[in-house]
Amino acid sequence: MRLFLCVAFMLTGSVCYASGEWVPVNQPQIMIQEQIVPNPIIVQQPQPCIVYQLTPHVVLEPVVVTRRRIFVKEETVQMVPVTRWVYQPVVVYK
Repeated sequence: MRLFLCVAFMLTGSVCYASGEWVPVNQPQIMIQEQIVPNPIIVQQPQPCIVYQLTPHVVLEPVVVTRRRIFVKEETVQMVPVTRWVYQPVVVYK
């Protein structure tokens, strides 16, 4: 009798499993999450533009310094920095 019940139980289990109706309880469910794809960020590259403007330039200019002594007139040349403003093209990125 035990042999008959064992064979019947095994046959029923294999038939139910093979037909796809029987699903084990511990089977994990597969979940797929949707990923949000961000919109591509559009970056504007700055374009070069030529603008004319006054720009400072430091130039060394010679200055003659005269000193009078009792019998001698002494002259020395000194280089003095002077700022000059020059109107020239400048590249500006807009």
